[in-house]
Amino acid sequence: MIVSTGIDLIEICRIKKAVEKHTGFLDKILTAEEKKQYRERGGKAETVAGIFAAKEAASKVLGTGIGKVGWHDIVVLKNMEGVPSITLKNNALSVAKEKGIKHIHISITHTKELAMAYAIGENNSFKEGVSLDEKR
Repeated sequence: MIVSTGIDLIEICRIKKAVEKHTGFLDKILTAEEKKQYRERGGKAETVAGIFAAKEAASKVLGTGIGKVGWHDIVVLKNMEGVPSITLKNNALSVAKEKGIKHIHISITHTKELAMAYAIGENNSFKEGVSLDEKR
């Protein structure tokens, strides 16, 4: 069952300027694992913007925004096929447990100018083995 949703939209040029201007920006926003994937994916501004938007969207699912939940409390990584996933740590994990959120689904997209992420918090309360399209 869906508990909450979150969405974020960011201008890629804003992220690019922040990366170029502030040497600690990547360290502030990205975990070590995320920085590794960022470098492996060519160090593109749209990659950081997508991660930034995903973290913001996930924090909105939690109902906190970034603040009570820190940038490093939400980890956004892609698997071998390029599918992104969210892992919660520390305060983000505590808030999710309090709200009954057991999984956050994330979708990230971008154009030349904008990056967007949409997150869905789920409590997995539907019965195992019951098809969602099952006729009653």
